[in-house]
Amino acid sequence: MQHFWLKKQNCDHLIIFFGGWGTDKNPFSQLECNNFDLLMFYDYKLMELPIGFELIISSYPKITLIAWSLGVWVANELIAPFIDNISYGLAINGTLDPISDDKGLPIAVFDGTLQNMSALNLVKFNRRMVLRDKDRKLFEANIPHRKWEDLRDELAHLKEVIKPSSNEVYSHAFIGTSDLVFLTENQKNYWSDSVIVIEKETAHFPFYHFSSWDDILKLIIE
Repeated sequence: MQHFWLKKQNCDHLIIFFGGWGTDKNPFSQLECNNFDLLMFYDYKLMELPIGFELIISSYPKITLIAWSLGVWVANELIAPFIDNISYGLAINGTLDPISDDKGLPIAVFDGTLQNMSALNLVKFNRRMVLRDKDRKLFEANIPHRKWEDLRDELAHLKEVIKPSSNEVYSHAFIGTSDLVFLTENQKNYWSDSVIVIEKETAHFPFYHFSSWDDILKLIIE
């Protein structure tokens, strides 16, 4: 697992962000982060937190966890032991039963994505993930710098380890009402009545609907 400080200026508030499958820091470089430090995790072929992680989080009086897509499941697995350090947890377009016909990614879709992985099919996947033309252009200008073979290996590992999990870390769930990856109804099936649900007209990748991480935090912190 890789990690990268998107911002490190010794602020009092830390955002821990788990990206989705196949990503890296590049698609998120456009979002401003004004009053927070921001530590991102991605590439889940090996799911281990870095040495010194406990020391990192112990130095922040306030921590917010944000996770997206399959990173929602990964973050729940890894951050649960540190739940006492987390003030808020926001799941974005993902669930804790992520390979599921009615509460996650349909099984045939997940298996088909893995079995048919190629450079061309990755482009097709990204087009389903980012729907607005202006968002797609921005995403393509900041595409993750990872080879499709690497993404295939990551997805294969996730298939081996993913199992339905109980919510340990999330207080809120963001559901994009035009999500063609984690289908909107499946997300509603999973999160209904268990957390505070926020619905917004976005596709699976919703980040370019916001100009900053501050705007995202306003969804859950008044």
